[in-house]
Amino acid sequence: MVKFVYTYIKKIHTCFVVNDSFKELIDKEIPIKNLINYPIILQTKGSNSRDFIEKIEIDNNINFSSNIESSSYTLISEFAKMGLGIGISTKEYIESDLKEKLLYEIKLKEKLPNRYIGIATLKNQITNFSTKKLIEIIEDKN
Repeated sequence: MVKFVYTYIKKIHTCFVVNDSFKELIDKEIPIKNLINYPIILQTKGSNSRDFIEKIEIDNNINFSSNIESSSYTLISEFAKMGLGIGISTKEYIESDLKEKLLYEIKLKEKLPNRYIGIATLKNQITNFSTKKLIEIIEDKN
C-alpha cells in the first residue's frame, strides 16, 4: 500500500463576493441560507472547490443553484465584478480586488472551514531536489 506524507504549506479562505450593486449584502452579517435567493457563480462540478462548496451546502441544509459555472477563479471574480451574481472564491486570490473595492466580501454569520494548499509526497522515499526546492519557494512566499 502506497502511503503519502502531506505537507501543508498555506491556509486559504473561501469567501463569497459581490460588486457594489448588491449593497444589501455588504457591511452586515448575513446567514448563509439567505444567499440562496441570489444568483450564485460557482466552480464547475468535479473540482475540489465545488466539492468543498457542496459540503458546505450539506452542512447548512441549503442548495445553491448556480446561474454561471466556471473552472476559472479569474472568470468567477470577473463575473462578480460585472454584477452577475455572488462569486465564490479564495480570498487570497482576490485580495487586490477587495482592497481596490472592485469586490466586497460578504460577512457570513457562519464560520466556513479553512482549506489548505499542500504537497503530497511518497512516504519512505527520498524527496528529490526539485520537489524540495518547490516546497522551499512556496513556503518562502508565505
